[in-house]
Amino acid sequence: YTLRTLFTPRVRLIMAAILCNGIKDICYSSCQIYQSVCTAPLSCFLTITIILNVPPIIAGVQSVSGLFSGCKGSKWLTINIFFSIAHIVASLYLSKHVGRRDDPRLQHKLTTIGRAMHLLCYDQWMAVYILVILGFFIWLATGIIWRGTGQISDADDCPENITSLVDTAVTCSSLFSSFGCTAFFLSLCCGLCDGRDYYESEEHQGNFSSPYADASAPYAKHDPEVPIATSVAVVQPTPNTTSAVLPTEKQGSEGTTSPLKSASAIASNVGSKIGSMLKREPKLKEAQIF
Repeated sequence: YTLRTLFTPRVRLIMAAILCNGIKDICYSSCQIYQSVCTAPLSCFLTITIILNVPPIIAGVQSVSGLFSGCKGSKWLTINIFFSIAHIVASLYLSKHVGRRDDPRLQHKLTTIGRAMHLLCYDQWMAVYILVILGFFIWLATGIIWRGTGQISDADDCPENITSLVDTAVTCSSLFSSFGCTAFFLSLCCGLCDGRDYYESEEHQGNFSSPYADASAPYAKHDPEVPIATSVAVVQPTPNTTSAVLPTEKQGSEGTTSPLKSASAIASNVGSKIGSMLKREPKLKEAQIF
């Protein structure tokens, strides 16, 4: 009886609403994270980098037990953790700063490919990462050689699964060395095709100015529910304030204006001038012939 009283239809509806709202918040947060990753400027490169560098990190953590026993496999995996973390951090750094509109270094670069190339060429941390990439290729070649010559598990205290751990790390690192570069260039191509413009309005960009600032300023933060106030110029016909002054004709002692007679006089005068010009034209042609 107590349970029936407690779980009344109203209580059940309240509990269902609380449960549904909680699930909705969790799903919404997950979708927001997924949306932010997918809409990032270098989302393809970022996704490939994380997927291919997490397994080497896990393999390196599992092989730490044989690090101090002289096991070359554990040594190689442990150092390879540093390179995998560097790849992930560099991809996050590059993706964040390419999409950051208020970065003063990139305010003159309005496209994804322009901002990425500027960071790769002029950013000090990306210069350090390029050196890290060179060391990564050397260390990857070292691991492949050790694996081929059997030096990975030459010590007695190496973990039992050291060979499989090294194989996993070498495979993922090799795939990243090829697919990572491909994903980076594909991300740049996608950024070139999507037409994304990183222009920031003047109120957020400091001293940076753009030729489109005046045109885009009224619409930078417009609420879609509030109509934009627009002004339409209405051209109204203006009264004709100019009038031709026609000659007057005096009748008796008073001067009165006769527009019809004056207009006919002007027309006859113009006609006589045109006629005289037409009469002179044949003479001019004859003079030109001779």
